[in-house]
Amino acid sequence: MRKKKVKKKMEKTQAASSRQKAAKALVAFLFGMLFFTLLSRGIYAYRMPRIAVGQASPRSISHTISVEGAVEEAKREAETGLAQSDSQSSGSWIFRAPLTREQADLVKDGDTVSLRFRDGKVTEDGCSILQVRETENGEFEAVVAPFESKSRLSRGETGVMEFMAESGWYECCVPLSAVYSDLEKNYVLLIRETETIFGTELSAVRRDVAVIDQNESFAALKDGTLSAQDTFIVYANKTAQPGDKVRLLEDED
Repeated sequence: MRKKKVKKKMEKTQAASSRQKAAKALVAFLFGMLFFTLLSRGIYAYRMPRIAVGQASPRSISHTISVEGAVEEAKREAETGLAQSDSQSSGSWIFRAPLTREQADLVKDGDTVSLRFRDGKVTEDGCSILQVRETENGEFEAVVAPFESKSRLSRGETGVMEFMAESGWYECCVPLSAVYSDLEKNYVLLIRETETIFGTELSAVRRDVAVIDQNESFAALKDGTLSAQDTFIVYANKTAQPGDKVRLLEDED
């Protein structure tokens, strides 16, 4: 009888020990899975593109207009139609540049321009438009007011006149870096938030856009393309594709 009791006690002890081992194994397995999940997510997050975001805003789009022309000695000639004061030296120059009708509408008397000669090696900044006029043959030209050049220019030497001109005011403008292109259309990558057990995840979502004007810094989009609440990628440290999970650069702080 006593032997049976001892045997049952041993069996209970062994069963309890087995349950403890099973529980410990289960806990170890769960911790292992959690560690693997966190490690995998860390590696996954590390590989995500880091991004900076922005929103559309109204602004004007300005362009640099370049027009070829040539220098002439500044002197009194009845055919030039330009007055010159007695204080102007014989070393002064004027610059003439033919304009299209569209270009003539973008520049006016008194505007500031820059002149570039010899592939940009000689620069004359802060020059002023003396006159924008229609010539006798119905064409247009701009005449730059007499200027003193620090470099030795030659009569008839060609150069480029550059000036900034606004093409218009647009309600929906984005940095040019925010506009992506494929073979068919332009698009931006909007940011969408999704709640998960690990917190808020950010995804890149494609939105096709129509670019109606642009310069080297900004693009103007067709009105209604984006709302004031839309947030989109303006910079990514690696190529971002539609559907990618992304991470804000500021989240690394």
